[in-house]
Amino acid sequence: MKRPVWAIIVGIIMLLFGGCGGINRATELMLPNINDIVNESMNGAKIKIEDDTYQDANDTLKQKKTVKIKDLSDGDKKALEMLSDSIILDGDNNVDMESTIKESFYISEYRQTWIKRFAYMGLLIAVLFLIGGIMLLGAKKYTIPVVLTALVLSLAANIFQIVIYTADKDSGYFMNSWGNIGFYVSLAFDILLIILVMVLDKSYFGPTVVIEDYYD
Repeated sequence: MKRPVWAIIVGIIMLLFGGCGGINRATELMLPNINDIVNESMNGAKIKIEDDTYQDANDTLKQKKTVKIKDLSDGDKKALEMLSDSIILDGDNNVDMESTIKESFYISEYRQTWIKRFAYMGLLIAVLFLIGGIMLLGAKKYTIPVVLTALVLSLAANIFQIVIYTADKDSGYFMNSWGNIGFYVSLAFDILLIILVMVLDKSYFGPTVVIEDYYD
């Protein structure tokens, strides 16, 4: 009996997810304070101005850290609304662009602590995904239990992360809204793969049954 096509496809997907997930989790463990990275990125960013030249964002912010609300275009207002639930104003009722953006991307200590904890959990799940993917491509015995274990653990971890991060009330608006989208996408993929593995023909991975003919 040939290895089913679905097993090859799911095996490749699990290898890709396991490899990319492992790299991402390892990167999260090695990262320093994430807020420092955000601030450095803003300070070193290049912004485009009207004459099509580029200027260091930090110099621009020093010259003009605030913008009057009436001077903002509709696009600028929509962008700020997507990044922040509340636009920060200074004493003159002008928009403090620097503070608004930094506040939106702020990551609380609570969230940073859990990012590290979930990174260790994610590494374990990534290893299980790699093992499950390899077994789908080249093994029979215990393949389905290992694959389902990896998928169920990943599903549970995603649900747990959503619950934990929903309780985070101190991080910026962007992190608490757009930053959680990846968990829902991963959750959907886990559910889809679990359904596929459960409903598709798994006879190839079942025990070998020898049928003998007996003659009088």
